[in-house]
Amino acid sequence: MKKIVLINPTIAYEAEIKKYVEEFDNKVIEGSSQLFAMSNIKEWLQYLKNQKDAKNLPLGRVPSLEFLVVDIESTELVGLVNIRLSLTEYLLNYGGHIGYSVSPKHRRKGYGTEILKLALQEATKHGIKQVLVTCKADNIGSMKVILNNKGILEDQRYEPEQKLVFNRYWISVE
Repeated sequence: MKKIVLINPTIAYEAEIKKYVEEFDNKVIEGSSQLFAMSNIKEWLQYLKNQKDAKNLPLGRVPSLEFLVVDIESTELVGLVNIRLSLTEYLLNYGGHIGYSVSPKHRRKGYGTEILKLALQEATKHGIKQVLVTCKADNIGSMKVILNNKGILEDQRYEPEQKLVFNRYWISVE
């Protein structure tokens, strides 16, 4: 696996972000802060600024930070990660502090583990010492990523609206 970094999203990455979205074939992209629902990149960047500044947040949203995950050598966008700075009742039960995705063409290469590791480091900069990370109970890849980062399974919870079971893991970071 190559070295990756977390980068704040900017319009300079518009083409790469559009390619990333296309790879998901119009499906929800975990850790993307509603990217799939925005009409254009500029709108998404404004949404991210509002999330970071905790301004004009839609109901159920919390202050958060969004990062592009970029391969240093190729400058290719390989993932996205969102770090939520607080938790609503819903996030406590099903969403957690960190959401992330890896480009389908870069899966099974160790990027997920490294993305979560970097996100955990970023979370500590914002005072989060006990990080909740969740995944769908049938997502073996995400389970491995979380366990590789010392996640401890607390329980499973059924989310009735999506009709899905989520595993809830806690990771202590110091």
